[in-house]
Amino acid sequence: MNAAVIKNVIFAPPATIVYWSDGSKTVVKCSEKDVFDPEKGLAMAIAKRCGGNKGSYYKEIQNWVEKSGKKYPGKTAAGKAVDLDVLKKYSSEANKDFEKFLSAVMSNNQSGTLLHLTALVADLKILENEFNK
Repeated sequence: MNAAVIKNVIFAPPATIVYWSDGSKTVVKCSEKDVFDPEKGLAMAIAKRCGGNKGSYYKEIQNWVEKSGKKYPGKTAAGKAVDLDVLKKYSSEANKDFEKFLSAVMSNNQSGTLLHLTALVADLKILENEFNK
């Protein structure tokens, strides 16, 4: 790596472009899955420059992060994504059971109250389990 310093930086989502004092430039882009972050873009451009402006710099970063055992932001501790369809299903079920519970309470239906309260608790337990996966 030579001792060039940053001359100019352009943040043009999803890209960060760094112009160096030696006349070269470095361009990095965030993936479609990422949210554009100017600070991370600049840091990645500097890392790419240190790696000789080759695309392999990111593989090197990933390699060391994976070796450390640390997880990337946005991933659950187990590395599994939360299934939004399951969350939607059981939150909808919980809402229905809550409405039925309220109706049973209002009509003084003790067995219906107990039945729908139990169903609501079960729906909430399933949601809790999904969040904790």
